[in-house]
Amino acid sequence: MKILLTFLFALAAFAYDELLIDAQSSVAPKIALLDKGIQKKLVGGKLQVVVVCEPEDGIEAKDVAAKIHANNQGKTGPYVLTAVVAEFSQLAKSEASMFYILRSSDANIKKAVNIAKYKGIISFVYDKADLANGAMLSMNIERSAVITLKRSAMRDSGVQFTESFYKIVRIIE
Repeated sequence: MKILLTFLFALAAFAYDELLIDAQSSVAPKIALLDKGIQKKLVGGKLQVVVVCEPEDGIEAKDVAAKIHANNQGKTGPYVLTAVVAEFSQLAKSEASMFYILRSSDANIKKAVNIAKYKGIISFVYDKADLANGAMLSMNIERSAVITLKRSAMRDSGVQFTESFYKIVRIIE
């Protein structure tokens, strides 16, 4: 019994917070619109969010992609919105307007972030702790929703946001 309870608590610790996923899936594509160069990052004229995951998180990633599409009614601003899933091993070949990165090892997060920087796109992470791995943006729910921008990651990727965006984010180094 004690082993089962320990396992269930461990499993719950690794589960995703559905409220946070809902909030992030609504906000992340809208943040992409604030990238001054978003028109150059469209994929086939569409804003394409790639949900990046480990193979064992494939079902969760598909659910997140579906929420991104549903919470934005398939459109963000003037652009059709698509959300697709890719594992870390597939990222170099994935066309994307932005990455939404789920939990993984530090090495995989860094890999995804480096690919995002190379492509000049936004790296948005589910877990704020992954900003330490070089990711650009995350969002938590405290008393209200708080979007955190890592300034050095933004500089490294070459992404520039509209001035109004800087007024609504918490900037860290």
